[in-house]
Amino acid sequence: MSETTERPVLRAAGSHLYPGALVRVHTPGSTDPHRAGRVPGDLVFADGSRTTAQVLIDPDERATLWVAEYTTTRGTTISERVWSTHPSPDGSGDVLLRIGTRLP
Repeated sequence: MSETTERPVLRAAGSHLYPGALVRVHTPGSTDPHRAGRVPGDLVFADGSRTTAQVLIDPDERATLWVAEYTTTRGTTISERVWSTHPSPDGSGDVLLRIGTRLP
């Protein structure tokens, strides 16, 4: 019998990311959203556009957010990006990521 792992769902408040934007990370079940970053998830933007994203945590516990290329519902293509983030629990079991600077 194989174990099924559901992908984390990340939700952005806007149609794109920028410094200061918030992304909510929700993981199904009891998986800690901060630790679940080792699994790619589905990033859903407020305009309905979607892509794959992954929270990456380095050995010093710093979190970054990798976002695959996507196209907004207005047809704008946004290239693959990596962002620094400032994670904090929100009290519901989810984690909020405040987007920091864009990384090279």
